[in-house]
Parts: sequence; structure tokens; C-alpha cells
Amino acid sequence: MPVEVKGRREDSGQLYKQKETQQVELIDRILSDGNIEAAIHAVKSNRGAAGIDKMTVDALEGYFAMHGEEIKTSRSR
Repeated sequence: MPVEVKGRREDSGQLYKQKETQQVELIDRILSDGNIEAAIHAVKSNRGAAGIDKMTVDALEGYFAMHGEEIKTSRSR
């Protein structure tokens, strides 16, 4: 006869919530203004080439200036 461990279901639910919270915090850090600015600066200073979207490094900063807030809020959709 299987033995059920009390509290196991609650523990797994708590772990799931903790993992979900950590993922949201990570996404928030990735999408922070400072991190995006640092990433753009790094790409520009490395003279990064256009990616699969063919967007030039020079166009990148303007794109984020126009669409940055939309990108940040789209993560919840």
C-alpha cells in the first residue's frame, strides 16, 4: 500500500510558485532600461553586424526608443 507523505503537494506548489517568481524577476532584470542600454552599448562598441532581422546597429537604438515599452509589456501576453 503506497504511503502518502503529508505536505508533499503543498511543497511542490510552493516550489512552483517560487520558480515562477524567479522567472518573472529574471525577465524584469533582462528588460530593465539599464540592461537594454548596456546591451545596445555593447553591440555598438563591438561593431556588431546586422542579425537575422537585418537591423543595423545604428537602427537598434532608435528601434528600442520607439518600441521599448511595447516590448517590455508584451512579455505578459
